[in-house]
Amino acid sequence: MDGFSLIWASLFIIVLIQSLCYVTCHQKIPSWIRTTYEWGKFLHHDGISGSFTVKLLLPKRYFTHFYWIGSIFTLFTLSMFIPVCNKQKAFLFAPLIIKLKNVFGYLDSPHYYTIRASSIFLALSMLSIQTLRRLYECLFISKFSQISKIHLGHYLLGIFFYMLVNITIISDGSFLNSGDYSFQVLDLLTGTNTIGICTFYWASLHQHRCHHILAQLRRGDSSQDSYKIPTGDWFNYVACPHYLSEIIIYLSIGFILSLKHQSWWFLLAFISIMLSLGAVQTSKWYQKNFSNYPKDRRAIIPYIL
Repeated sequence: MDGFSLIWASLFIIVLIQSLCYVTCHQKIPSWIRTTYEWGKFLHHDGISGSFTVKLLLPKRYFTHFYWIGSIFTLFTLSMFIPVCNKQKAFLFAPLIIKLKNVFGYLDSPHYYTIRASSIFLALSMLSIQTLRRLYECLFISKFSQISKIHLGHYLLGIFFYMLVNITIISDGSFLNSGDYSFQVLDLLTGTNTIGICTFYWASLHQHRCHHILAQLRRGDSSQDSYKIPTGDWFNYVACPHYLSEIIIYLSIGFILSLKHQSWWFLLAFISIMLSLGAVQTSKWYQKNFSNYPKDRRAIIPYIL
């Protein structure tokens, strides 16, 4: 396990503990702790009014900042990586990435640095498309509630995620160890890449549709603070299909990077447990506030969870 894997594995364990606490003893947890894993409509303000915790709550519309930073960092990383592939020049941040991987050098393994430059290029391109699309949706489609909040810790975690995810993709590149930056277009034409790209497009399309459905629920509502039961597309099966599609999108990038990219799968595990927690919270909120909420609609995995 290298430094990047350790970071994502640690975050996964933290969110897993939060999830277990939510399921087993949510009401017994102090409000100031609950606010670190609640956001939006199910963020409870009881018990924290007038406390210092209130000062740590930010408008939920600040989610847009995640995609500004994600887009900038991803495009910057991609713009630096393309000349590397064309001109056989060393990647500027290669020494830094190697140092980060070897922070816990005694845990390192000779089986790392196995991902080809073509796979990294494709993965960065897909991530760029994802962050740019989400930025567009936040700016021009999504209708954020004026009263919904997120905790400062959640906000900083999102910023950290989108700053590190690009470097995580590159962190297992074979060129970091061998200096081989060779890039062949034919390397992109593989069965695994085809599956990854098709899955990415399929999940992205449904996520865009779901965000559009959510925005339509608030069309004409000047306060933008009312809530309705969303229907259509994957909303007919789960409470948070936009979370499910997000997981599938990162899974599709994993297809491109292969099973050997250990840190990416820890990252995916972190995303999956975090979004699953949010989906369960959302599902329970709808069940509590709407008597006509479909009883057969699951939280995030159709017919299962």
